[in-house]
Amino acid sequence: AAGGPAEYTGRDMRSVHEGMKITNNEFHAMVGDLKASMDKLGLGTCEQRDVLAIIETTRKQIVEK
Repeated sequence: AAGGPAEYTGRDMRSVHEGMKITNNEFHAMVGDLKASMDKLGLGTCEQRDVLAIIETTRKQIVEK
């Protein structure tokens, strides 16, 4: 989704994060850290929005209720 290799052969997001008990607040904090890093690196607003949209698609696979 972010322009990497067309074929990924690693484990899926859900199985990698299963049992870590990651909460929505923790996921949100990670997104905040990522945003701060992109700001510091001077990444443009549109590019940041694109990256964050990709990251958001993984929330349901990572966060455990």
